[in-house]
Formats: sequence, structure tokens, C-alpha cells
Amino acid sequence: MKIWALTKIGLKECLRQRVVYFIFLISLLFVFMAKGCNIGTINVDNLLVGKEARQGITFGISFHGIVFWSIMLCGLLASQALTRDMDEGFASATLARPLGRDAYIAGKLLPVIIISTLNLNVLGGLFCWFFYRATGVINMQIPLSFVFMTISLALYGLMIFCLSLFIPRQLAPLAGIVVYMISCWSSLPYFVENLKILWTPSATVQRLHLLLPKFGDLQCIGASILSGQQPFDLVNPLAVLGNIAAYASVFWYVTAWVFKRREL
Repeated sequence: MKIWALTKIGLKECLRQRVVYFIFLISLLFVFMAKGCNIGTINVDNLLVGKEARQGITFGISFHGIVFWSIMLCGLLASQALTRDMDEGFASATLARPLGRDAYIAGKLLPVIIISTLNLNVLGGLFCWFFYRATGVINMQIPLSFVFMTISLALYGLMIFCLSLFIPRQLAPLAGIVVYMISCWSSLPYFVENLKILWTPSATVQRLHLLLPKFGDLQCIGASILSGQQPFDLVNPLAVLGNIAAYASVFWYVTAWVFKRREL
């Protein structure tokens, strides 16, 4: 109950920040991009890009744009949720009551995840609606693809929480987006087979893919589901789940350990 009371305060604080609405409007542009693209055919050196291929490309760009800006929103909110309270003395005043520090961290993290997930799901709902208007088909692959992105948002929020305790909170979203982009880049050869014609991942790229949080794999899984492919033929689902669980545990315990030892 105390966690939920703190979560409600956090939700009000998040909704007062202009960046929430600014990023929502930017993300909305990618939804309208999917809506506004006229389906047709293009001949390029005897290569026919037909209706389904063109629609898939447009929806893919929109999907990745929505996810990217939801990740950005999550990072910006998470970088301030904990450290700003510590700097302004709100954390010490709240912890003077019978509230554990683990509960405090959970109460500050939940609003970030809720707002980011709400942004993602509202845009995903519009995405589904425009797809239905364009095709007359209800495609359950679209909401399923966004479910995997919800997992990515939760892991990303935890990572930014952890980073913000070690580096200035203004730099935490930047550091987080660098990790996110490298993870996505290292995952591409494993999901885009044609890319291997031009680029064979080096041992360094393979190590990065193995060791970094699986943000890229989660996003590629979501995109594969959206396009009707079988993503788990390309990647081991147990390896992805194990990586997510391991990093979530590390980020949580490091954040809790550092926070408990900070002078508030």
C-alpha cells in the first residue's frame, strides 16, 4: 500500500513534465507515417516492391520509431526519478517514515514504467487501428510485438536507475541510449540474414551481442512477430530470457545496494 501511494505521487510528477507530451507527439508522427503511406508498386531494375513488401517496410519504420521514442521517454524519466529526490531531500523525508529503501525504489520505478508503457500502448493501439482501417483485418501480431517492448522498457528503466547513481543524471539517458543502440546494432546480423552478405559479425560484435542486455534481440523479436516471421528460429529464447533476468537482478541489487549506502 505504501508503494502504491508513492507510485501515485510519482505518476503525478511524471505527468507534470513537458517531455512526456513532447515525446508522445514525436512518436505520434511515426504512427501517422504508417497511416499516410499509399500502398503501391515500384519497379527498380526489374525488382518489384509490391503491396505487402511496401506495407511491411512502412510499418517496420513506424514500429521502430515508436519503440525508440518510448525508450527515450523511459530513460529521461528514470534518470531523474531517484537522484532528483535524493538531491532535493524528498527521499530522506519520505524514508523518515516506516518505509524500506527497497520499497522506495520500487515506488519510484513503477511510475516510470507505467508512463512509458502507457505511451507505448496508446501508440500501439493507434497503430492497430490504422492497420485495421488500411487492410480490414485485425492482426493480433501487432499487440504481441508491443508486449515484448514492454519487457524492454522495464529492463531499460532499471538500467537507467542504476546508471544515474554512478554518473550525473543528465548523462544517464545518453549512456543508456548508447548501450541500447549498440545492443540493437549487434543483434542485426542474427535477425537479418541478407545482411550477412555485406557484413559478417566479427568476434568483437559476437561478444557484444552475448554480453550486453538483449534490448536489440527483444526489438528484433517484436519486429519479426510484426512481419509474420518466426523469431525464435533465429535466436534461443532461453538465452534471451536468461540474459534479461540476470541483468534485471544485477541492476536491481546494485541500485538497492548503492542507494542503501548513500547519505541522504
